[in-house]
Amino acid sequence: MPGDLECYKGTVTRSRMARYMTRAFAIPTGVTAAHPFTVGYTYANGYLRSVADTTNPYQPTSLASDIRYDRHGRVSRVTHGNGIIEEVGAGASGMARPSYHRTQGALGARGAAGDWDSGTYLYDGAGNVKAIGASRFVYDALSRLTEGRVVANGSEHEQTVQFDPFGNLTCNTTTTFGTRNLPTTTWNNHLTSGTYDHAGSLTSWNLWSYAWDPVAMMRRRTTAGRDWRFFYTAGDERFWSVDLGTWATSDFTLRDLDGKVLRVYEAAGGKWSRFTDYVWRGEALLARDFAYTRPEAFHLDHLGTPRLLTNHRAERLAQPNYYPFGEEITAETQLAERMKFTGHERDTLGTPGVADDLDYMHARYANPITGRFLSVDPAQESALASMPQTWNRYTYGLGNPVKYVDPDGAYVILVNRPVQDFPLAYHTFLMVQPTGENRELYGERAKVHNRIILSGNQGWVDEKKHNGLIKMPADSMNFKNTQLIYLQPPSGMTMVEFEAAVIDAWDSYVDGSAKYDNIATPPRKNSNSLTSGVLDAAGLKATKPSGWALRGWNPGWGKPVKIDPPPKRKPDSQDPPLNKIVRPSVTDSP
Repeated sequence: MPGDLECYKGTVTRSRMARYMTRAFAIPTGVTAAHPFTVGYTYANGYLRSVADTTNPYQPTSLASDIRYDRHGRVSRVTHGNGIIEEVGAGASGMARPSYHRTQGALGARGAAGDWDSGTYLYDGAGNVKAIGASRFVYDALSRLTEGRVVANGSEHEQTVQFDPFGNLTCNTTTTFGTRNLPTTTWNNHLTSGTYDHAGSLTSWNLWSYAWDPVAMMRRRTTAGRDWRFFYTAGDERFWSVDLGTWATSDFTLRDLDGKVLRVYEAAGGKWSRFTDYVWRGEALLARDFAYTRPEAFHLDHLGTPRLLTNHRAERLAQPNYYPFGEEITAETQLAERMKFTGHERDTLGTPGVADDLDYMHARYANPITGRFLSVDPAQESALASMPQTWNRYTYGLGNPVKYVDPDGAYVILVNRPVQDFPLAYHTFLMVQPTGENRELYGERAKVHNRIILSGNQGWVDEKKHNGLIKMPADSMNFKNTQLIYLQPPSGMTMVEFEAAVIDAWDSYVDGSAKYDNIATPPRKNSNSLTSGVLDAAGLKATKPSGWALRGWNPGWGKPVKIDPPPKRKPDSQDPPLNKIVRPSVTDSP
């Protein structure tokens, strides 16, 4: 995934490649020095409570306050700086998934009355979203979306899609754009109307041509009269895109350490004409500000897609609507904003829906027309034997874009492997790779492969709880017979929220606030029952994944250790500072 240092033919690293590319063209100077913009975050008990523009420390501007959370640690209420209250309803039966999204206080289009309400979410037994208000969704036996009827501005807009047995979207029909046939070659899942390079990256399709660097990052995109170039940092994050055909359009992007957009400079006619600052609440878009005008607030759906934009007077500026796979429905609702479907940056280089819109998702680019990525998934280990659809390295969200978003390399991993020096016993534990806001909260704990190891067992030594009973050297994941199971968050919960819930559930066990019976006689509990208990408390009712045998002396899976849902986290005095972030060291090859 992005940020890992890999070699190309043993000589060119990602770091060196990025630096060579940035030297190839002169980057305008002075864009980062002027116009500071500072954001202040306030926490209580480890939870974000408020966000403010503190550029002027004497007159800070509130961007969000009174941020509340449900028992799963998921944000349930936010009061935006313009006074609009945004609420997310808790799911029924204690499930960590939303029942509605709504606002209070929006005045509508320049004073017209009315708030935004998603309507009630309805789910089937597999956690698929059957309905959101008046919108309806239909799925096949593999939980792939086949039909979506989206109600926007009082009108119904339909999208129907067809899949081949391998998960390729072969036909896409929408009310707005008609039918697009997308035949694929079954043995490699390539679009038959496109061409690909040896790495499996799309090089031409739909009148556009694409060029890629040796680590499969798009560096050029061309069509008649247009020649877009893209430049990346050493961590494979895009910082500059420019149309060299006309030099009429250029975007220079500043990002945080997780790749989220902080500021975008835009150029027209060879001059930097404007800039936009973006503010985030964890992994969720919160607000934008055009060159110190007035902040404008984003209001998101469960996927993180902006569905309403309001100004400082709580007036409705735009209300974009999307088909399930990400195409904007009508020109009237299109948002003049680069942050669109699932909160990712969209490159709209022509007429939306007609030209080749692409969503920049850090590690890869996705096309909402085809419902797939242009290059293969770099996280090869994410293909699961228990889920054959994951072996198609181009699909987006397993064909279910209403339920899943691309995790972008953030995983909670279930591990089962032999105990070193004692291969008759197996140990089960969890690994968490902190992302987003979790890097600040938990980053100091990530000691092995930048992951947090949640490893414990019941009373094997002196009948006491022990952490770290099993040694975790750098090569432990390559241990023979090790099984890695990549867990998806429960429906309605983001990966960042799931990460935090897992860590907090573990902390509640370690500090003794959770119930745990250390009994030395059968039925003895072990790492399997503990791990399943942690996942249960974190909101994932984790039955043993099919096709896997989680082994051990006393498996205990399905009879998890009783762990209460974690309370609001209180940082322990022994915990490292919450504001310190640990990063892997990156150096050039000689």
